[in-house]
Amino acid sequence: MVNHDSDAAARRSLALTERSLGVARADLVGHNFFQLSNYYRTKGDADRALSYLHRAARISRSPHYYHRLGHFHYKRRELVRAIAFYDTALQLDTTRAATLINMGTTFYDMGEYREALRHLRRAITTLPDTGYLTEQTYRMVSLCHGALNEPTQAQGALLKALQLNPGNPLTYYDLSVVSTVLGDTTRARRYYREALARGFRGGPPEKHHDRPR
Repeated sequence: MVNHDSDAAARRSLALTERSLGVARADLVGHNFFQLSNYYRTKGDADRALSYLHRAARISRSPHYYHRLGHFHYKRRELVRAIAFYDTALQLDTTRAATLINMGTTFYDMGEYREALRHLRRAITTLPDTGYLTEQTYRMVSLCHGALNEPTQAQGALLKALQLNPGNPLTYYDLSVVSTVLGDTTRARRYYREALARGFRGGPPEKHHDRPR
């Protein structure tokens, strides 16, 4: 007598194996195209590098390759295309902090400061409580609030960045700028002196919130 249950289980197992092999083959081919993209990029052939990167992303559906496509187009200042590829990367992996940060930076460059903040805040929720990347994300948040004429919120983000890296002279300088905007000249002078003591070589803060350097 034929055991239909075991036969059906065997077919399901075979189908899963075939799908797994298909995914593995796609990943391998995608990786090879990605390697070719890197090769042509180092040779200075940006168009061919981009072509192979597109192939890698299409075949493997890797969020990493879509992220790289977004960055490629960002560097070309093709910001709308960069956003589209970053968005695809996030559909495949919603917690990619690097992609969220790049999306925030791109939206900032497009003047879409609220959208930039939305993505940067999402990035912060996925980042560790320490580290350079978290510090720089808070600095970017402060920049967005500065562009929106929200100096109090900009100051709060900079203070978070300062907690993460108390030795960054640029954060002290930016705090001196925000304090100047808020009319707190005593604190502005103190932050500026701290920036100078840590190696800052620029002039005194102007009466606006500059982009963090």
